[in-house]
Amino acid sequence: MSESIVPLGLDLAKLSFEAHLRLPLGYPRKGFANTAEGFEQLDQWVKSHGVRTFHACLEATGTYGDELALYLYEHGYQVSIVNPAKVAAFRKSEGIRTKNDQQDAKVLALYCEKKEPPLWKPAPAEVQLLANIVNRRADLQAMRQQEVNRLENSRWDQQTLQGLQVPIESLATQISELTKRIRQQMKAHKELQEQRESWRWASAQRTSTRRRSWWAIRAWPSKRASREPRCAARPVLIA
Repeated sequence: MSESIVPLGLDLAKLSFEAHLRLPLGYPRKGFANTAEGFEQLDQWVKSHGVRTFHACLEATGTYGDELALYLYEHGYQVSIVNPAKVAAFRKSEGIRTKNDQQDAKVLALYCEKKEPPLWKPAPAEVQLLANIVNRRADLQAMRQQEVNRLENSRWDQQTLQGLQVPIESLATQISELTKRIRQQMKAHKELQEQRESWRWASAQRTSTRRRSWWAIRAWPSKRASREPRCAARPVLIA
């Protein structure tokens, strides 16, 4: 990693996050609120250590880090959203056994320094919309399956069974409408059609329906980013 770009590890939780800098003369760390105000405080804290440019690494665990990643990207910093499995393997290879929020941020900073993961770039608006529709459909599919499973209970009387059919049919209608919207969105944007096969591959690697769609969107598109400044970074989402 370039000497002018400082590694920054970020361990995210729902309400807060830990930050860890790897400087030549020390490794300062601090906790912040996972809010817009906390993001600004992080920016000021990093600058207070004489750092003007850094490469931030955070794990792709849920959506807790989405807003922070976008904030850093829009402010011109390099950001990588890395695969937790790779970080876990790295931790093991380094012989690091302690695991807490501060230690996790430290490991991410070290991973960032040694592995120089691909840079992240937000997915286009049409991809984000597609992700929302796909995730909503996945939620409804899970809800419908729960109702279908209840039909298998032999203790229900006929009136109860008929009542269960109502939400099942309603959910099926909503799922069908969302499927149509997905097809329309894919048809309307050529770049989505081009990525279709890679998304199918990514989806096949995950067990959870919602997790599959989330991972596929994060994999837009799966090419390695250059180590140039942010403006030259390719749209890589998962390292």
